[in-house]
Formats: sequence, structure tokens, C-alpha cells
Amino acid sequence: MIKIRLYDSFGFRDFFISSDSLTKQEIVSSLLPFSLQESNVKENKDSKAVTCPHCQDNRTRANGKLRGVQRYICNGYKKNFSETTGEFWCNIKKKEKLNKYLYCLLSGL
Repeated sequence: MIKIRLYDSFGFRDFFISSDSLTKQEIVSSLLPFSLQESNVKENKDSKAVTCPHCQDNRTRANGKLRGVQRYICNGYKKNFSETTGEFWCNIKKKEKLNKYLYCLLSGL
């Protein structure tokens, strides 16, 4: 595990750019400790109800799929949301390339 001191005289981007390729890959891997299958939408294990991320109401229902991602609608708040609502990668079109996107973003490309 690489430890980065936040009080260094140069920033993280400079550190990342000056690092070797193996270190860069390790940093990118450590910044992505989640599975793309996980979501911010909470399921109650007893009732299998999906909780609205806007109002935390569990009166929700399925509302179709968009590009393979399940959509929901909140019956109380009348808002649409999906399994990926609130995730920074929710609008990335090719999620299998997320590591490459993050690598390029940190490198300033």
C-alpha cells in the first residue's frame, strides 16, 4: 500500500505524474475499492424494498430499465432514480473502462 503525505510541497497530480507505471496502477486500483455491481440504492433484506436516495422512503416501484440499469420511481416524492444514482460513474458509457478513465483523469490527459 502506498502512503501519500498530503502536506508535501507538490500536489497529488504532480506526484501521480512523476510516479512509475506500477505505482500509478496501484493508486488507481486503490481508488476503486468497489464493484460496479454495487449501488447506492439500499435494499431492505426483510421486505426487498428499495429505498429512495432523495427522501429515504421505501415506497418505491420498478420503472423499467435504461441501458441495462434498473430504474425506480418513488411513490412519495415522485422522483425517478436508478441503481447508480449518486455514484460518480453513473454517466460513464463504458463502465468496463473505468480504470482507464481514472488513470487518464489523474494523469491530466
